[in-house]
Amino acid sequence: METAMSSLKAHSQTLYEADYLQWIETTLEKLQSQDYANVDWENLIEEIADRGRSERRSLKSNLILTLPAINRRGFLAQ
Repeated sequence: METAMSSLKAHSQTLYEADYLQWIETTLEKLQSQDYANVDWENLIEEIADRGRSERRSLKSNLILTLPAINRRGFLAQ
């Protein structure tokens, strides 16, 4: 059993590294069909964490650009 899981994990990492779009499509299909035992959880968790970090950086960048302009117009005064 563990050998099959190790083989699946190696295949998933290879797919993740070789064809990111195919990995996303395959992962989505597995999640939609509730085939949770065969989901590449390690890479999926890392992708979700990366997306969160990226969104926070984007928000911070947008605020840095937007707040001074709003302040110059007097919306933040008083």
